[in-house]
Amino acid sequence: MKKIIAIFVAVSLYGCASVDSQVSKSFVPRNGNKLSLTIKNDSGVSIPVDQYQLLETQIREGLSQNGLLAAHEKNSQYAVIVNLHTFKLRSDASRLTVGILAGCDNINSTVIVNDKITNEEIGNSQISIKECGAWGVASQVIKKYTDGVVTYLSNK
Repeated sequence: MKKIIAIFVAVSLYGCASVDSQVSKSFVPRNGNKLSLTIKNDSGVSIPVDQYQLLETQIREGLSQNGLLAAHEKNSQYAVIVNLHTFKLRSDASRLTVGILAGCDNINSTVIVNDKITNEEIGNSQISIKECGAWGVASQVIKKYTDGVVTYLSNK
């Protein structure tokens, strides 16, 4: 009985967040080609400004670190559109006080890559994360999600 309780507590506290990527069209960046980034919230999901800014900043930094982000949109060969379908993050206070009873964090999106000259879709992936653990903060969930987006776009 003690082992069962210990396992339940461990799962409740740590959760098992993982980024899920369902690639419809693989994207392989070519040497020297750069990306521009647009994040859309067409579904009307309510996103706090600070979390939206963190999401955008971390994607841009990840692309930049991989040499993929164009300095100016007009210098990019590919347009990346991140369509947010679901964006639900628990407050850090509720995460710590009631843990998994506060629900789960969930970010779900479609990442589309278009060739800017032909306007042809050359990449498409559903990227999502679900985190139900009690430890951690919302910024860590955003970081895991943005790492998934950057991994797809950098083809790593």
